[in-house]
Amino acid sequence: MISSISSKTIPYRCAIALVSLSLAAVQLPAQERNFRSTTFYKIDPGRIGDFQAAVKEYNAVLSKAHYDHPYSLWVAATGDHEYVLVSYHAKLAELDVLRRDDPKLKDYQADLARIASRINHCALGVHSAVGEINKDLTLPAAKDMPKMVSVLRITLHPDKVNEYLALAKSELLPAVKKSGVKTYATVQMRYGAPRSEIVSSLGVDSWADLDGTSPVAKAMGAESYQKYLDKIRPLMTSAEYNVYRYQPELSYRPDMPAGAPTSGSR
Repeated sequence: MISSISSKTIPYRCAIALVSLSLAAVQLPAQERNFRSTTFYKIDPGRIGDFQAAVKEYNAVLSKAHYDHPYSLWVAATGDHEYVLVSYHAKLAELDVLRRDDPKLKDYQADLARIASRINHCALGVHSAVGEINKDLTLPAAKDMPKMVSVLRITLHPDKVNEYLALAKSELLPAVKKSGVKTYATVQMRYGAPRSEIVSSLGVDSWADLDGTSPVAKAMGAESYQKYLDKIRPLMTSAEYNVYRYQPELSYRPDMPAGAPTSGSR
């Protein structure tokens, strides 16, 4: 939707801690899960198969234990080749709940620790961040998980954040709703990234959906869209688009019965 001003890569911390699959998400209605935890895994290219196999085994143990906290896993189709784990939380206090402390998993801790160690050894770097969902710039949760998401990461001048959000609410969101897109979310970063960083995600089914003019730009109209860009560009220091593919076979979905297709409802 917005042309890039400059390129910015996602930072990684060199130290590798215990794999962050320990972050839990409570399965609440979407409007109550106001915080999004995102963990980026830079995987050794020679260990991708090992990583995928270990994640599947980890999920199988959680399923056996009837663990009820979901997460989704995505893989970058652009930029650095990385896997991204996403979970949602009603409050930040939920990040204190590690799987090793969950009584429901008491009998499975040895297996989970062994598999987590395998996952950990596949990673060259891990970086985690937490952001807060902006309800005024987010559509209600769609029934179907998008196959892909186009992610726009904007860094604003710190004193221009509120001005940008107000413009997006009054001019961009009406076009998002008019466009007919099913998945659109806006998150303002809180921890692990600058608080002046805004991340917007648009769900699509394929690269073909990204050909030509964006559906949101079409809904706004060429003239109005250009005026909108002219207003927000001075507020920004950088903008970057990336595309991620949903990995249903690597995601943990306790709401889906065994053997059911996992590209459906969230």
